[in-house]
Amino acid sequence: MLLLRKTGVISFNDLNGTLCETFQEACKVLGLLDGDHHWHDTLLEAARMQMPSYLRILFSIICGFGEVENIPDLWTDHKQSLSEDFVHRYSKETGPFYALAELNELLKSYGLNLRKVNLPSVDLQRDLFRLSYYAVEEQSKANANIEKLNSEQRYAVYKVLHAIYEYQTDMPKCFFLDGPAGTGKTFVYSTLLHAVRGKGDQAIAVASTGIAATLLSGGRTAHSIFKIPLTLNATSTWNLKPNTSEAKILLDAKVIVWDEAPMTHVHAFLAVDRLLKDLTKCDEPFGGKIILLGGDFRKVLPVILRGFRSLTVSSCIKKQTLV
Repeated sequence: MLLLRKTGVISFNDLNGTLCETFQEACKVLGLLDGDHHWHDTLLEAARMQMPSYLRILFSIICGFGEVENIPDLWTDHKQSLSEDFVHRYSKETGPFYALAELNELLKSYGLNLRKVNLPSVDLQRDLFRLSYYAVEEQSKANANIEKLNSEQRYAVYKVLHAIYEYQTDMPKCFFLDGPAGTGKTFVYSTLLHAVRGKGDQAIAVASTGIAATLLSGGRTAHSIFKIPLTLNATSTWNLKPNTSEAKILLDAKVIVWDEAPMTHVHAFLAVDRLLKDLTKCDEPFGGKIILLGGDFRKVLPVILRGFRSLTVSSCIKKQTLV
């Protein structure tokens, strides 16, 4: 390419008086190569309308099929948009590592990995349910939140923490945080989650809807965490196998926080109850796990297709006793 564009060249110094380290760099200086500008523009355009998970798929396709000159620079410039969901779910420090871990799995489809494309390797397994947090950072968030709690909120947080770390046989293990919208239930959940994770322990945050789950630190939908089937009945079983990473997370969890519980069909709670009993080999409700349910019974109850009011009420958790 250089010889076709420059005549009479007998040394590298003849290229406009600029000595380049590589032929590729020389072509760039002469304007013969566009570089990675079109790949940067592609990711920028996609980031305006697509979710981070799609951007990571696109990034892997670019690495697999595109002739990218500098993949590390491409990652550095778009790291924020590529890892935005993980940053929200975990933290600003750990989010990019989870994004790299998923990229490593996506690159395998093209016979590549992080090392082959000159991206930093990570030790994290590709497990979107793995809850790994910096204890110091979490404890700092917990301390800051506790200072802002009112007396009733502080009582709720300490009541659950006391059950987790100073449990006695006469203490309850299942709690329900009731309150209208705007009373700070989500703030209580967040404070409790930060406090438990600040001690280096696992805390699972789930919600009945995806929108509610995004408001919780590390939040997921209940169907995602517990593998609850979409079609439910009184004997529904779960799609989660023992001796898997997902099962280990449930076993290691010190507390489970479940927001918008009144919206969940009672059959879902029964399925989770059977799941936790099976995993823990304990016949207590929810396998003896400390669980905090929350929500507002004044709002939306379980949605029953073509169901009468009586059927909707009977599908509520209040109408079922766990034994």
